[in-house]
Amino acid sequence: MPAKCAFPTCNNTQNIDKLSFFQFPLNESKVCAQWVAVVNRKKWIPTMSSKSCEKHFDISDFYNTKKKKRLKPDAVPKHIIAPDRIEEVFELDISIILILLSIIEV
Repeated sequence: MPAKCAFPTCNNTQNIDKLSFFQFPLNESKVCAQWVAVVNRKKWIPTMSSKSCEKHFDISDFYNTKKKKRLKPDAVPKHIIAPDRIEEVFELDISIILILLSIIEV
């Protein structure tokens, strides 16, 4: 099964969206704690299969290689919402608000 990005507002999926995915640095506790803080999910602990897609990193977070994207050891995700998903998240929030308003008016 393809991995999904750990960010709750990101729908990117490995092998489907043709993006690079990176495992959480579980063996580097300080950097891993920073990743978890940026993901900002309540009571969530990353596992060996937890990954973040490349959309959450700056270009400067990668080594300059021609083959595969490689993250620098101290790289921390900075972008909370993948840029191509902002509209979807906004539409979802509006639909939830409309549903709640319709329930209140009944």
